Amino acid sequence: MKALDTNFLLKMNVQKQSRKDFETDLSSEYDEKMGKIRHELAVQKKDKENKLGNLLQNIGEELNEVSTELFTERKHREEKFDLMIKKLGSDVLRINDLITEEKKVRKEIKKGF
Repeated sequence: MKALDTNFLLKMNVQKQSRKDFETDLSSEYDEKMGKIRHELAVQKKDKENKLGNLLQNIGEELNEVSTELFTERKHREEKFDLMIKKLGSDVLRINDLITEEKKVRKEIKKGF
């Protein structure tokens, strides 16, 4: 009977060791897979950050270009309006001179009659 108990205990110890080895292997496998997943996630995160950085840089450059174009267009319009105002002012002065001249001519005509 003692031999049976010893044999049983020996089998139990073998089973425990086998189970412990299995759990160790399973844990190692899990750790390895999780390490790969963490690495893959880190790579994806880095890629997203790089893409986002590039996108933000491109948007910044485009905003700068649009801003420059708008500034240039505004400056061009202001110069154009300034020229129009000067021309209108010149035209108004010329018309005033013509009116003044016409008034003088009418006065002289009235005096002559």
